[in-house]
Amino acid sequence: IALEAAENIIHYDVPKIAELLRQSWEHKKKSNPKVSVPKIDRIYELALKNGALAGKLLGSGGGGYMAFLVPKHEQKRFIKRMENKLEWWDFELDKHGLALRTGCEGLSVKTVAAINCEVK
Repeated sequence: IALEAAENIIHYDVPKIAELLRQSWEHKKKSNPKVSVPKIDRIYELALKNGALAGKLLGSGGGGYMAFLVPKHEQKRFIKRMENKLEWWDFELDKHGLALRTGCEGLSVKTVAAINCEVK
């Protein structure tokens, strides 16, 4: 999945990247049932129902973030619908990885929502 994802990231094939992220999430949960908890699964499903194409759990056991891939035209609606469940962090992916922005204006956001989803 990783090699195929890298090729699609280079070509900005967002639908394929989203498909691979969803596959990766399902593989990860099957390979280790402790990778997720019901709360994370509910947030992930709610995000998909509200416009996210896919999501990715980031961090290590006991805490971390979830990042969601949301089309630009869905981002405002997604944030509005999810704001009482998520903590919003503005970031984008580029050739150097993930860049978190604080207080930067005028930059386009390609990938939108990251949330703190600490597992307790």
